[in-house]
Amino acid sequence: MTRRKEEAELIEHGDYRMGDAVAEPMADGMLIKGERGTEVADLQKRLADLALYTGRIDGIFGFGTEKAVLDFLRAHGLMADGYAGPLTLEALMLKPPIPDVDHYPEPAPKPAEPVKRPQVSTAAPTSKPPPWLIAILIIALIVGASAALFFS
Repeated sequence: MTRRKEEAELIEHGDYRMGDAVAEPMADGMLIKGERGTEVADLQKRLADLALYTGRIDGIFGFGTEKAVLDFLRAHGLMADGYAGPLTLEALMLKPPIPDVDHYPEPAPKPAEPVKRPQVSTAAPTSKPPPWLIAILIIALIVGASAALFFS
C-alpha cells in the first residue's frame, strides 16, 4: 500500500493518534479537534448512528470526527466551524455540561429585508420641448452674452 493511500484512509476513517491528551475535553462546553475522552466517543457514536461518521469509535476528535461534525452542521443549517459546541450538541441530542461562563453570546440578528425602491427611468425624455421654451432660452443666452461683452 502506498503512503498516500494509507494517509487518505487514516483521514477518511479517523483512525490515528495525534497530540497530547486534553485533561477535560468538555471543560469549555465544546469539543474540538485534538480532544479525547468519553464525551468524544459519545459524539462519534451519535454521528455514526446518523451515518455521518464511519471511523472507529476511539474517543479521539480527529479529522474523521471533524468531517462528520461539519457534515452535520451543514445539513442542519448551523455555522459549519467544525466544533461541537452547545448548539451542535443540543441538535445532536447530547447534553453538554454547563461551562463556567456567565452567559453564551447572543445570536447575530437576521439581516433586514432589502428596501425595494421604485424603478426610475434614466433614459432621456422622448418629447421635444415646446417652441416658446426654446425661444426664451435663446433670448436669455443672447442677453447674457451681450451683458458679458458690455461689462468686460
